[in-house]
Amino acid sequence: MKRVIIPIENYELDDYKVHKDGMKDYAYLILLISRKLISFPHLSEENINSISKPFLMMDICKNSRAFLFISHNKYFCVSYPLNIKQDGGNVKIYSTEKNVEVTNQVISECIGIISSLATNGNFIDAWMNDDGSNTQASLDILELLLHTEPSYLRYDYDPITAKGKEARHPIHHLDINMSRKGKYKLGLYEHLSPKDFVDIVSEDKDCHFLSKYVACIPKRTQKKKGRNLKKKR
Repeated sequence: MKRVIIPIENYELDDYKVHKDGMKDYAYLILLISRKLISFPHLSEENINSISKPFLMMDICKNSRAFLFISHNKYFCVSYPLNIKQDGGNVKIYSTEKNVEVTNQVISECIGIISSLATNGNFIDAWMNDDGSNTQASLDILELLLHTEPSYLRYDYDPITAKGKEARHPIHHLDINMSRKGKYKLGLYEHLSPKDFVDIVSEDKDCHFLSKYVACIPKRTQKKKGRNLKKKR
């Protein structure tokens, strides 16, 4: 597995952190990530716990996953269904399933189609109403993205909303699923570092386990019981 880390500039943050409509937002996010991978010439590996600015991290393997670290207290990850090939300083994005290379042109066309979904209603309508300006490659890639499981997981620190209702909205929590209709939370007893967050979804790491909420847990008890929540497979 190869790990790639790319900084995210402040002016880009809004595009990466808004997730209201599950599949359309997921497809748009994957396209932004792909554009970032293609346009960024130098790939590097660093200690992720020491990085202070927002960044994108890709774990490139058979089941690739994209991690976006927006701030010290907010980060999320999604599945990345496209293939990545590095050739020197250049990166090639493609889909073996669709036999299509994902170029900047394909990305721009896909983003344009997603924007048209607001008026055309759904992907089928947008496809049927296409005036021929979009390539078949773009339609194929967008179809792939709209039928991919996002596998969305987000860590959030939210003391304001949690105040007085920690059992229903924990200060430290994981949000599961991207769309509002399907989203639910899993509470944490403490802050989750970037590395800990990555370990939760890593196939080569031990599973994390769930524990019931207890309003006040002494620190000694926490240490004896080990780390709380986090995942079940």
